[in-house]
Amino acid sequence: MYSFTNDYSEGAHPRILEKLIQTNLEQIDGYGEDAYCAQAASLIKEAARCPHGAVHFIPGGTQANLLAISSMLRPHQAVIAAATGHINVHETGAIEATGHKVLTAEYFAATQDAASPTTEASCLFAAAEHFAATPDATAPDTEASCLFAAAEHFTDVPYATAKVPAASAPGPIAAAPATTLRRLSPTPSGRLTPDMVRQVLDAHTDEHMVQPKMVYISDTTETGLIYRKSELDALGRLCRQKGLYLFLDGARLGAALTCAANDLELSDIASACDLFTIGGTKNGALFGEALVITNPALREDFRFLLKQRGAMLAKGWLLGVQFAELFSPCDLVLSTPPAPTVPGTFSVSRAGTRHAGMPLSGSSASAMETRSTGAPSPAHSTGTPSSNLQAAGPDTAAPLYFALARHANETAAELARHLAAAGFPFLYPPCTNQLFPILPDALIARLEAEFRFMRYKKINGAESAVRLVTSWATKPESVAAFGDALRRA
Repeated sequence: MYSFTNDYSEGAHPRILEKLIQTNLEQIDGYGEDAYCAQAASLIKEAARCPHGAVHFIPGGTQANLLAISSMLRPHQAVIAAATGHINVHETGAIEATGHKVLTAEYFAATQDAASPTTEASCLFAAAEHFAATPDATAPDTEASCLFAAAEHFTDVPYATAKVPAASAPGPIAAAPATTLRRLSPTPSGRLTPDMVRQVLDAHTDEHMVQPKMVYISDTTETGLIYRKSELDALGRLCRQKGLYLFLDGARLGAALTCAANDLELSDIASACDLFTIGGTKNGALFGEALVITNPALREDFRFLLKQRGAMLAKGWLLGVQFAELFSPCDLVLSTPPAPTVPGTFSVSRAGTRHAGMPLSGSSASAMETRSTGAPSPAHSTGTPSSNLQAAGPDTAAPLYFALARHANETAAELARHLAAAGFPFLYPPCTNQLFPILPDALIARLEAEFRFMRYKKINGAESAVRLVTSWATKPESVAAFGDALRRA
């Protein structure tokens, strides 16, 4: 039985394991004060163009978030997060246990088509390709053109009741057998906006309540979506204006930066944020997160706090070795399947798109794009996860970290193509390595006999959204097997 439950079910990439074996009998200084941690920190600062940043290696994501937030806030201060934020729903109150409240911001507004704001609202997500919506449980007969799109920008789905002929819808919708599209209940995208932060600030005005001091975001979000550069810059400007710290949780940062809709570089994150993490646990490492503190005012005494919270490994080099390997130039690139027919988000190479969160120019850019859009190699359909890698010339070398993340996105793109071809809609636009298709409950039960995945949300009496996650080690044949199972059903 193959698992699409998460992206940390496998151990570590073979290169990391080999390096750990090579260094196994070396006698190395402890507590992160070793040459491997220094090398890894240097490589990360170089990639982020942040030479004066402070890099600390922490065993796990919850620990990293707890340390980052509790270390930067005074006792009366709080952190603002999306309602779906990991610190709010998946960390067992870890932040609150340190004495700091998590203030959740909600989505209050939605976007309508400006050309027809009333009877013909099209619920656009503003991009090139669209997805069919699913019936809303409270109004199953309502017909609307809630069209999901994926390439450029994501907002929440507003309520709408306009009829729309299926033939007028682009992409996969046009081929769907249904004659109308029906509405989907609005759901948060997991992203914060400046207006949402302002609303929280406006509600906390004096010393009789906690003082908001930090804004927490994640890229990707818990719904698999990403921040665009303009959005991150806008949050950064607001935080500076209001005296707030901006903290980005990068547990799945690799997936975000290798998404084709992404226009951020690692250096953009370093410039906009006071601190951010780079996740290794979910992208090829055995375990570990790198915390990068870019604000000089926040660096003092952090190692004391690291030790106090039990996050300073005696054998700290185990983290350094892994991140040094992840951020070393990679002489392998992942073979790429043909461009999928579902959203433009998954087009691995588009004009103007930066690859792997790092700039490419000249021959490097063209060489990477040639490989990204070429036909798949035989290794793409058979073999072990490592056989999905092909030798690359020195001009295409990029850190292993981003090659592994790109593979997770590409296998998710193929999985999304199978789902779209079968006519199934998505709760959130497919963007990175987390997919949220809406499937009939009877079909879910049949698929569970062959695959593991999460039942995410009940949509109505007969349908549910599930979460499917691909990883750096997902085999193309496992994705193909899921597609076969859909067709058999």
